[in-house]
Amino acid sequence: MQRISSALVLCLLAGSAYAQSVNVDLHAGAGQPPAQTYGAVPNQVGSWNQLTAASNPALTNLVGLNGAANGLTAKAVSTNGTGSGSLGTSNFGNLMNDYGFGFTQNGGIDVEVNGLDQGFYRAYVYAALNPSDQSYVDGFGFTNWHTNYIGGTIGAASIGSSSTSGPTTSNTFQANKTHVVLNFVVPAGSPKLTISVSGDLGNGLARCALNGFQLVKITNTRLYVNDNASGANTGLSWTDAFTSLQEALTVAKASAGQITEIWVAAGTYAPGSARTSTFNLVEGVDLYGGFAGTETQLSQRVRGTNTSYLTGNIGNIFATSDNCYQVINAKDISSNTDLDGFTITAGFANGNAPRDAGGGMYAVDSSVHVTHCTFEFNHADRGGGVTIEFADGIIGPIFEDCFFRNNTADVEGGAIRYYGSTGGFLAPTMGIYRSKFIQNSAGNEGGGVCMTGDAGFYNCLFVGNIADDNGGAVFGNGPNVDSFFRSCTIVSNASSTGSGGVRMDGGAKYDTRNTILWGNGGNSNLLTAAKNIFSGNAQSSISYSCVETDAGAMSGVGNIASFPQFDDYNGENNVRGDADDRLWLHPLASPCIDAGNNADTISGGDINKLTRVVDGDLDGTPTTDMGAYEFPRAQCPGDLNNDGFVDDNDFVIFAGSYNLLLCSDPAMPVGCPADLDFNGLVDDQDFVIFANAYNTLLCP
Repeated sequence: MQRISSALVLCLLAGSAYAQSVNVDLHAGAGQPPAQTYGAVPNQVGSWNQLTAASNPALTNLVGLNGAANGLTAKAVSTNGTGSGSLGTSNFGNLMNDYGFGFTQNGGIDVEVNGLDQGFYRAYVYAALNPSDQSYVDGFGFTNWHTNYIGGTIGAASIGSSSTSGPTTSNTFQANKTHVVLNFVVPAGSPKLTISVSGDLGNGLARCALNGFQLVKITNTRLYVNDNASGANTGLSWTDAFTSLQEALTVAKASAGQITEIWVAAGTYAPGSARTSTFNLVEGVDLYGGFAGTETQLSQRVRGTNTSYLTGNIGNIFATSDNCYQVINAKDISSNTDLDGFTITAGFANGNAPRDAGGGMYAVDSSVHVTHCTFEFNHADRGGGVTIEFADGIIGPIFEDCFFRNNTADVEGGAIRYYGSTGGFLAPTMGIYRSKFIQNSAGNEGGGVCMTGDAGFYNCLFVGNIADDNGGAVFGNGPNVDSFFRSCTIVSNASSTGSGGVRMDGGAKYDTRNTILWGNGGNSNLLTAAKNIFSGNAQSSISYSCVETDAGAMSGVGNIASFPQFDDYNGENNVRGDADDRLWLHPLASPCIDAGNNADTISGGDINKLTRVVDGDLDGTPTTDMGAYEFPRAQCPGDLNNDGFVDDNDFVIFAGSYNLLLCSDPAMPVGCPADLDFNGLVDDQDFVIFANAYNTLLCP
């Protein structure tokens, strides 16, 4: 395989985006520019222009990376001409050793660039004095470092500001010592770009330098982040991925809509070093985690294999009191923005309002769309995992395929605190789909969820959530506040003084269908049914649901009060109310199989995305089950993936299950579909059944 030549690389850079990207070296008249193969910090190889700073220079025609004219002109104006020193050797030295120079408090350098095309750019600005000039001794005998104050404008608009200062290391680029990066958008009309460097204001000994700059025109719509990347840190590929998610978000926001998504590889990312640091989501920029760092398509992610952690743990890893208050801030985010594939952990919101809410994520006027995320071990006064204060418009926030576990709140909403509107017509509804709430807790109400706005829960699981006062699983409060439960399993939640399952107060009501509520503990003075679900609003309704009561089914069509017969109510540790409870339905004993109402199912499948409405009891009529799990009985023995064939794809599933043997093995597929004789084992008897079906191939 032949190495691509430098000449060919330069030919490939002839496109308009690259022509508008440019490398510029400010020099003292005699210095050589860096070689074309030298890309400096952003690894932008190509031709280098040279400008000599002077008090009244003429405009110079610039060339692009390919060495051809690109329609740009520039000049460098300096109050004190040029300076030189020894910051390094070879190409590094060619760029850094001579520079435009400013001296005294009025000194400075201004570079003007004309003719830039419309688009998004990043300016890498190099500003470092000769080492002997970098410091000075003040009147008190203390050594101080000169500061290069860097800023600029595009037309009349600022492109931001930054600075460099401090001792430099030979032949080494150091952010905020040798260079900074400014992000800006060039609007239509090609307004003038100005990059300015000035010295310490008010310091008669002030000195400053501008060694050069690179303009990188960004045409990507996607940025990459990998905390283990060792490339150019431009965010434009996995090789040159940003190592900081915070930097990627900053660049995405500055792009004013050009960047539409950020891909984040497995790793651990903190928002900063201060407790107030947070990841601010950017409207219209989708944030995806869970990558290995080689993918080219979103579908190539393998969920559960590569975990992208967003953490608030920034200090002592064994303490929480120094953690970030809120890991994510989703203020003013619409439903057009996705947060997908992250584990959000260790937020500790114990500050003054609003830093007392939403340890994992705090959202104001937000309808953010969150999918495949885990919120764990977050804490707040209100909304340990998430706090949402009002939605963005009439569409409420959405959570799909999420996992909330071990989040805590001193007051309310261990996992989620939702402040919606007062309800009623066109009120935004928070939607939660196929999500699990396990062992979250609150000091007062809503161990899992506390809501003062409309919310719907679809194919969700609530286990082991605790609220001291009321609503171990879900608490709702307020007139016109509606809660909707469809195909949920709400089991083994608890409250000391009220209802351990679902509690609606203050005029709030529930509409519950195809749902199991069982074993939820509460105040001993309450009836068993009220421990599981209660509302003082007579308009509340429940149907086709299995609810534990003292005697007989709750009023409503299709309700039952028989024990659901879960696969393993207590789990392997024989303790109810934790993550190892196997709460799908036992294939031979559960009265909840085929006991729901098909009209009340929703699209998207059960909690594991398995098909709803199958003939679980083999009576010839496909009917949905009660609860979050649909029993995945094959329509013909051996058709384990329900595609109408018993073929090699089914054999792969069967072989994996056969090697595990026990249906109770945590690695066994949900429902143990390969246990074809329902004896709790995938053994030789099942193999005989499967082999016969395999020979038949086609299902009846």
